[in-house]
Amino acid sequence: MAETLVKNSGIWWLKSKFFLYRGVSYFSFLLIPILIPKALELQSGWLLTMMYLYIGFLLSQWFLLGKEVDHRLKIFYRLNSSTDRIAYRLLLGMFVIILFFNLLALLPSKWIYNCFWAFWISLGLFYSWPTRGKIIKESMSSNFNEFKHLDRFEKTLVALICILFVVSQPELPTFSSINSLKLFFDPQEKIGNHFWNFLTVSYYPFKKYPEFLRLAWSTHMYTVNMGMYLLVLYALMRYFVSRRLSLLGIFAALSTWGWSKILSFDHAAALVTTYSLLWVWSMLWVVKSTTLELVYSLA
Repeated sequence: MAETLVKNSGIWWLKSKFFLYRGVSYFSFLLIPILIPKALELQSGWLLTMMYLYIGFLLSQWFLLGKEVDHRLKIFYRLNSSTDRIAYRLLLGMFVIILFFNLLALLPSKWIYNCFWAFWISLGLFYSWPTRGKIIKESMSSNFNEFKHLDRFEKTLVALICILFVVSQPELPTFSSINSLKLFFDPQEKIGNHFWNFLTVSYYPFKKYPEFLRLAWSTHMYTVNMGMYLLVLYALMRYFVSRRLSLLGIFAALSTWGWSKILSFDHAAALVTTYSLLWVWSMLWVVKSTTLELVYSLA
């Protein structure tokens, strides 16, 4: 009985420690949409850095949501590399958020604002309290097994890719209104309203501040769309070549002068190309990740 009490007290201490650490970090990032509109005197470099942090926060929530859907639906699959899991969970979480935010877009403006904060606060409380003991032992870095055993050359490649990715962001548009930004990013109107509703609700605290809305949309269109493109491209190449050659392929794609030139004229090219590449990767991933019994049953 004494050992049982000791174990229970120990797990509660671990859960409380996990809750405080996760809650403080989560709500610190959630303060960014509140602080940015009040930081008019800051230089553009600091504002851009804060926007990058907020987008990183959104990406992490998409990943955690995709991971939770995996757990609830008992989804198991084979992995060619850990990048498959990262890409799959990011995209799954993003698609769930797109559906939910499009439902919120049907509400009046005041209700959208209130539901926006209620959603993120509720999600933060849910993620912060460990409902399973396994969560305490897990960390975000445990999902990046692909990059734990890099040699010096590969680490140098990853560092160069990250630096080149940051400095290659196209020039920000001069437009501030939502309709003007839509026309700037998608002059050929290839993107549907569902994506714009998702983008509007994701950055709803900036809607009343045209300057910050312009910064948020511009950063998202490049960072998320181009980042997804490179991630899916790497996952696709890992089916055919080694890790080093895949990293070299990402570096070659990112440093291509023609791709940067296309992005400066058509920001939507990254989004359209990403989903074309995503279709190819998903078809290959679905076939490779299923078991033989499932393949035979589907046949």
